[in-house]
Amino acid sequence: MNIKKLTMESVFASFAIAASLFVSTPTHAQTPVGVCNLSPASEQVIVNFDFTSLDPSPPFNWISFGATFSSTDPVLGDDRILTMLYGGTDGTDLLQVRNDAESGFGWNIEGTEYGPLTTANPIFDPMLDGVFSIGFQMTAGTTRLQTVTTFAQGEDFRQTPPVTIAPCEESIEVVIDVDIMFCKNPNKYKCTTKKTLPVTIFGTNSFDVANIDPSTLQLCQEDLSACTNGPSDWSISDRGDPSSDLGAVMCAVDPSTGEELDFLNPDGFLDLDAAFEASEVQAMLGFFCGQPKNTVSEALIIMGSTFDGTPIFSVPFPNAGIDQLVKKKK
Repeated sequence: MNIKKLTMESVFASFAIAASLFVSTPTHAQTPVGVCNLSPASEQVIVNFDFTSLDPSPPFNWISFGATFSSTDPVLGDDRILTMLYGGTDGTDLLQVRNDAESGFGWNIEGTEYGPLTTANPIFDPMLDGVFSIGFQMTAGTTRLQTVTTFAQGEDFRQTPPVTIAPCEESIEVVIDVDIMFCKNPNKYKCTTKKTLPVTIFGTNSFDVANIDPSTLQLCQEDLSACTNGPSDWSISDRGDPSSDLGAVMCAVDPSTGEELDFLNPDGFLDLDAAFEASEVQAMLGFFCGQPKNTVSEALIIMGSTFDGTPIFSVPFPNAGIDQLVKKKK
């Protein structure tokens, strides 16, 4: 996985943003460990720093910080992220909430890098002592936090060495190509149907779909706010080539009979078809099923794991012939 490394070589001019949002102060018992998936449905990820023994010594007048994110799920487009600064004597007092994407201060973001951002004293009371924490919370979209880097400056502009913490385990993960209702475009969906919804997961020369544990597969909203249970049925066959066949209008036709076949351009790699129960799909879709005809859903994603526990997931396209549904009728 190619992750950009964040560098903080310059000190930005100080500025202050008043905290206009209420955020409950979380427990800062320890730095979280795990694969830190951020979404509107996830908890805030808190990263703790202790600069009490660094030179210059606290209190500090500026703290600059930044983060890196997974290249397989970068922060792009309409993704939005809040950052919270906690300080005080034990690093748990909420001092500042930043919503840079909406405040007009700009992100300095390139998909996998966020920052550096500078926060300033003396607007804070208490001052920025040697123990502080930085929190991250998505308000739109998804990403995976990798590292957080920070340094502090005293009143005389001397700065501490940069400190990088990787609070989340580097995950081995597989990004998969999927197509809902393969060989149909657009994906017209009737919310009163009793039929299962098919999703094709494509195999490649580097990924064998036979390694997928089908019971772990879920069809989810892009922000992970709702998901189905595992599929009720699945099968494996070579149905097509994801480099050319995603969003296809129809499959291949038997020249002798004129009948449509169940494959398009077989590429020599097996694909997995998972069938999700209608009632679970409709519950996952939520308000979409109450919308007018021809409404297009948000992008849907597939999540799951292989038999050895390796996470797999699809990245939103979005496309009404690939990973979105179009409301057919009630």
